[in-house]
Amino acid sequence: MKTFLLSEFAIQNQPSVPKEGMRFWVFWLLLSVILLLVFFIFLREKRLRQKLNLFFSRAKRGFIKSRLQARLKKENLKKAELIRELGEETRKQGISVEESKDIDAELKTLEDNMNTSQEEMKEMDSQIEMFNNQLEETSKKHEDQIKEKEAEIEHYKKEQTRKFQKEIKDLGKSKQKVQKKIEEIVQQKEPLFESLGKIIDEVRVKHNKLAIFYSQIDRTNGNIQEIEANIQNL
Repeated sequence: MKTFLLSEFAIQNQPSVPKEGMRFWVFWLLLSVILLLVFFIFLREKRLRQKLNLFFSRAKRGFIKSRLQARLKKENLKKAELIRELGEETRKQGISVEESKDIDAELKTLEDNMNTSQEEMKEMDSQIEMFNNQLEETSKKHEDQIKEKEAEIEHYKKEQTRKFQKEIKDLGKSKQKVQKKIEEIVQQKEPLFESLGKIIDEVRVKHNKLAIFYSQIDRTNGNIQEIEANIQNL
């Protein structure tokens, strides 16, 4: 009897389950039941499965297509660069064909202009160096005389310094203009090299220096065709 009373007392003194804990447990139970029902409905509904499969299939094709298009763009850029390099090497080797006569004439004009500009640059560099040397010599020449005729020599020294600095500054500006002209000529040559490269790629002039470009272009063309076929088959 005593044991029974003690057990009843212990049961009554056990802490009760909080209502919040019960509600939380019930919530997850209901959520699990709902998800289970949705899963069974999904298994039974064939059209729903088909729509979901179609959705994911389209998303996958879109992702693959984007990657293929990125690769295609990269290969086309690579081919354009190879064609340009082929044209540049063709010109460097002095190779000419009937179809490229007009391009060769334009390149010759640009090359002559560039050579002239480069000679001007060399002349300006020589003049700048000469004026810098004269400026240094003028400073050293009058250092010993400054004490005797300080005011007069100092004035002359300043005049000479201003003169040489002005010449150097003017030459620097002229040099920048010539440098810009050279850069413009280089840019003008780029599309001509590309056009020449396209002609040579079609004609396929036999030359050891050009053979490596033909091989690389053929390999790139193969990659482009393969990628385009894969895009069409999506």
